[in-house]
Order: sequence, then structure tokens, then C-alpha cells
Amino acid sequence: GNGSGTGSGSGGGSGNASVAYMPRIVRKVDPTYPAAERNAGITGSGVVRLLVNTDGTVDEVTLVSSSGNANLDQAGINAAYKWRFTSAIGTNGQKVRCYLRLPFTFKLK
Repeated sequence: GNGSGTGSGSGGGSGNASVAYMPRIVRKVDPTYPAAERNAGITGSGVVRLLVNTDGTVDEVTLVSSSGNANLDQAGINAAYKWRFTSAIGTNGQKVRCYLRLPFTFKLK
């Protein structure tokens, strides 16, 4: 028989067991340093988790480790949505979605 459908969900875990080749970065976009935080000398770093779609675009971004500043966190999230990747390839040779973790850092030069 034939079938099709859509779905969504969430869950935990560590790793992408069915991924044979992890995506590689094609385009990296640095976060924009919020002016108020830069002027106040506020720095910080955090980590976001990205869901990379089969076409290499970013489907969703979740903050997993805060920088301690909401504006810096939001700038990190906004930038992560603009990243582009090669497709992840599953153990079956097909393109698959997968999660990646990426750090972001704001420091004054």
C-alpha cells in the first residue's frame, strides 16, 4: 500500500543514531551584537540546538545554555536560523533531519 503524512514531536536523547554523515556548514552567520549590551560592556556565550532539515535549512532553534542575557540569547537564536548546511545522510543513504548544537559568543574586541 501507499501512504503519506506529516507529524511533529519532541524528545530527548544524545546523538543522531541513524545519521551516517552529519551536515557540514555551508554558510555561517555571526550574531549581531545588540548595541545596548555592547555599549554596556555585557559579554556572554551560550549554546543553541538546531534542527537541520533535509535541505540544509534550519527548522527550529532551541536555547540549551543561556548567556545570562536575554538579548544576547535572542541574537544567537536569530543568527542560527540563517545558517545553512549540507544535508545529513542517514544510514539508509537518504537525506535526514538531525539536531546539532552550536555555541555562540559575544565578546568585546
